[in-house]
Amino acid sequence: MAAKPLRNAVMPQILTLYRVCAAGRFGINCTQTCPTICFNTTCDSVSGVCLLCRAGYYGNFCDKALYMFWQFAMKQHMDKTVTKPVPRPALIRDVIQLMGSVFNAFQVLLETSVVNKCDPVNGKCKVCIPGYKGDFCAQTCNEKTYGQNCSLNCSTKCTDQKCDPVNGKCYLCIPGYIGDFCNQTCNEKTYGQNCLLNCSSKCTDQKCDPVNGKCILCIPGYIGDFCNQTCNSTFFGQNCTGQCSENCTDQKCNHISGTCNSCYPGHQGDVCNQCKQSYLIFFSFCNRTSYGQNCSLNCSASCVNESCHPVNGTCDLCYSGYHGDYCEDECQETKYGQNCLENCSSSCTENKCHHINGTCNLCYPGFHGDFCNIICPPGQFGQNCSGVCNSNCNNILACNNVDGHCYNGCKDGYIGNQCDKECENQHFGLNCTQTCSVNCLPNSTKACNHVSGACLYGCAEDYSGTFCQSQGTLHFKVS
Repeated sequence: MAAKPLRNAVMPQILTLYRVCAAGRFGINCTQTCPTICFNTTCDSVSGVCLLCRAGYYGNFCDKALYMFWQFAMKQHMDKTVTKPVPRPALIRDVIQLMGSVFNAFQVLLETSVVNKCDPVNGKCKVCIPGYKGDFCAQTCNEKTYGQNCSLNCSTKCTDQKCDPVNGKCYLCIPGYIGDFCNQTCNEKTYGQNCLLNCSSKCTDQKCDPVNGKCILCIPGYIGDFCNQTCNSTFFGQNCTGQCSENCTDQKCNHISGTCNSCYPGHQGDVCNQCKQSYLIFFSFCNRTSYGQNCSLNCSASCVNESCHPVNGTCDLCYSGYHGDYCEDECQETKYGQNCLENCSSSCTENKCHHINGTCNLCYPGFHGDFCNIICPPGQFGQNCSGVCNSNCNNILACNNVDGHCYNGCKDGYIGNQCDKECENQHFGLNCTQTCSVNCLPNSTKACNHVSGACLYGCAEDYSGTFCQSQGTLHFKVS
């Protein structure tokens, strides 16, 4: 609708652009100023009709408002122009550029609105296509969101959580993940950025962490996060937990298999656990209780039957309570038995026991017996069960085996965990909850019997009776 008035007003005036008045003025002697709403305040030198309107307006004098999307287009054009007067030959170019801006704005609104629907009055989009937001769908999603109205978050597996604003595909995955949305982990044998790195061949089955490449488990003979360190010279095997044979020279062996590099004299075999025939002949006359050159040395008394190796004297087997090559070391305080493999009872004080038979050195309170595994009998408690439950317990056989506190409470007149305290402060009875009669005569600590409540030191004036409950003149004292 605005095109015809604009054309009728502007086009005839373009032919008169080179009149005498300077830009911004018109009329007789150029005494009048063009309307400020004219684009660049430029108008026809004779009539004052605007050659072009500012964004959002149309009409001969630019006094009529355009719809919102026209305003948007013209504002784009205005933002690209300078505010100083434009040379008149450039106005035709400006008209063409403005029409282009209007067309481009209209295209943006069409392309970024779902099914090209917008408000017919102000041009605001009803819904944006994925990847755009705003009243006019002119803003792209921020770098961590995507989709319809930018309502979806990019995957946390995307590097810096950045993804395509339209479909959410990650630009790049964090180490350990692949796929358009970085939702697939690397296969078992690869790791890192885009899963391009291979797990170490020293990892068991070549399996490693998909993010950092650390091995799940090392093959025998290797240790370290990446299984790139060999066992030290005296250990071998899985996690380097195997110890080389003491018959290996300097106790050194192959880090994978444990095979000795060489044997001490007299030994042979992969792990040097066999005697050489010449040594067996040389030492064959030794009985099992002696060893060494000329069988001059006696086996340790801690060896079972005092039997040992004829060459080096190491015990075939240790008696209970001892360990070591020559069975010379007692078990540590919390161990006992053959090869010190048994644990002392947890009921032993500090878990300490005899190194040979495991009997406890001392029991925790509440237990007794050689292995402190027997609870104190009813009515007893404490260290070695030497304590006796208090006779003031409601049930003398029902007290705690450790500290002796009464399970069923106390008899009348007594309180405390072990019922070992009489009622005080003018109280008596069950749990000391009753109060002595106010008519009992008190002394410094009590006025009545802690069990029955009978007045101990007589009654106040004009009162009598066991509990001073009768009013009268008789005074008496309960013995």
